[in-house]
Amino acid sequence: GKMAWLGVGEKRHGVVESSPTEGADPTPPSEMPALGLEPPPSDDQHRLSTQPRLVLESEAEGSIWERTERDQLANVHTASSLLAFSDVDSSGMRKLVLIDYVKPPVGEQVVGSATAPQSEIRVWSNRQLVQSRPVTGTPSALVAFTTSTGEGGGPALAVASESTVFIYINLRAYAKFAVPDVPLSSEEQEIWGQLQDPVDGPVDIDVVLMTLLGLQHENVPLSARSHQFLLLDTDDERTAFVQQYRGSPLKPAQAITALATLHQNTVAEGAPQCIVVGTERGDVYIVSPGSYAVVHTFQVPAGVFQIITQGSYEVEYRLLVACRDGRIYRLKGGDPVPIGIELPSHACGAVRVNKHQYVGCMNSTLSCYSARGKRQWTVPLPAPIVAMTLLSYRPRNLKAAVVAMQNGEVRIYSERTIIDKFTTPEPVSAMIFGKYDGHEGVLVLATVAGRLIFKYIKTAVDITGLGVEGGPPPEQSLKIPVPAKTQLYVDNTKRERNNSIVMHRTFQRDLFRLKLLSTRNYAKALQANLTPIVTSVEVSLRVNLEVLGMGPVFKVVVTLTNTTELAVEGLRIGLACDAKMYRLGSPVSSLGLLIPNAPYRYATTATCITEEPVSSPVRVQIFRMAESTPVMSASIDMPLVNSIPT
Repeated sequence: GKMAWLGVGEKRHGVVESSPTEGADPTPPSEMPALGLEPPPSDDQHRLSTQPRLVLESEAEGSIWERTERDQLANVHTASSLLAFSDVDSSGMRKLVLIDYVKPPVGEQVVGSATAPQSEIRVWSNRQLVQSRPVTGTPSALVAFTTSTGEGGGPALAVASESTVFIYINLRAYAKFAVPDVPLSSEEQEIWGQLQDPVDGPVDIDVVLMTLLGLQHENVPLSARSHQFLLLDTDDERTAFVQQYRGSPLKPAQAITALATLHQNTVAEGAPQCIVVGTERGDVYIVSPGSYAVVHTFQVPAGVFQIITQGSYEVEYRLLVACRDGRIYRLKGGDPVPIGIELPSHACGAVRVNKHQYVGCMNSTLSCYSARGKRQWTVPLPAPIVAMTLLSYRPRNLKAAVVAMQNGEVRIYSERTIIDKFTTPEPVSAMIFGKYDGHEGVLVLATVAGRLIFKYIKTAVDITGLGVEGGPPPEQSLKIPVPAKTQLYVDNTKRERNNSIVMHRTFQRDLFRLKLLSTRNYAKALQANLTPIVTSVEVSLRVNLEVLGMGPVFKVVVTLTNTTELAVEGLRIGLACDAKMYRLGSPVSSLGLLIPNAPYRYATTATCITEEPVSSPVRVQIFRMAESTPVMSASIDMPLVNSIPT
């Protein structure tokens, strides 16, 4: 579409720090531990640029989007699990909240260091960065939820970082929740104890590496330090890593890999929501929004990748947990064992559309599953899937799945129909759909180059007649022109309806009789070896019979082929017929050595000695002298003698 440049920005961002509300305590409650947050970065840290910051793109006719705005200088690096819409300052306007990875400056990176890159929470409103806060550790997930009513209630953010979930209210640290520690194995403790305090001399780094790899292969839970050690490439990095942690105790911890929200007592906007936490070990925790304590625990066989919730915790709820073993598990309160749905490949994204689950897999397919886990359909895609999100537009009761692919194409599926598609300048790294800045439906996409794309849906969007079928070609759904019913067809239908029982019995009787006759003739042919092809352990032959001539003297030609890999010898050929009708030239002859796959022709004469216009078959037998039954038998019908008038 056409592009319009909206102004020229001198700075990469315009950062506006929001002031705390009146009466709010700028520091966390005294009973909460200090989280070690640093002041937000200043404007001087953003690099200057003279290129236009905002690009406006017009939409094509028939698109569901009203307009598109692209921020060229957003410079964000995020993932779909680190995006959310939230009213962080309780102003009544939802804003875009994301976590941006900010790499440390060059020269400050320590070889083999376990220090995570400094990341920060960023808040966008009116397509501008209005607020930012640094976060602790390496964040893996972000959700916006509503805390319980009362003191400290309202919109909040939950940020998962390593093994801890930090709760932010008004973008200030308020509380934190740490998942229960996993007991460390004695082998791992012994390894790190020897590294920190060697008794019998220095420990070989290669031996430590192989030992930890063996424990990982045996599915023994390892600490975060061991996982970081296994990610290092060279011995120098591993040695520096061990020196850095010398003297520090080994702490058990399990990484949080997924977050979701579950309504507590009622499914309504603004109602309190529980936090659902998934870990790399396969533990799923439901955390209360008031006390931030675990109220229920599930266990799945593999690490959690994504969690989809339905219902409310105090009434009825279900959890769909996508794991790294290529399955999706259905969890429900009271179920002792999770029910797994087998996927054709590992899942890379999943959304719930009405009562169905759309799952994108790493084999470049999009599949739909029912609530019971039965696959409804599968659509192949032209490129691997990199991100998925749910498009839920309540004013028009529209729900669809948004699928972004590695080739930069983004498709929107309603059932298996593509209702809209567009292309981004580079592949998408994250996306989310929801309410933003007073608009009911906005799709926000972050690209791998750091751009932010805002696509605003039409207020009166109508998907009737839009898109193309993503499955079979449209010709498959064309109706076949059926001719009008004739009076004969109507009479036959009436007769079949009135005599259906008799017709069915007659059909079954004839069918059984046909089967019986076929079986009898087949058994007779097997017993008499009346087949033109024989296959046994020692002999495998193929025979072809021909009759040449018009009579009364005919020439019978027999062609034999040895189909085995070895030569066959010791066989004889014999011809038999009605002695009152034919006289054979040489009825018995010895076959020589039959070379594999070479045709051998045997010919003899058959003279008709009767003057009656009748004929009878001539039978050919292949046999051995020492055996009583022939190796194979075949017959050919002789033609009638054509008399020539004189």
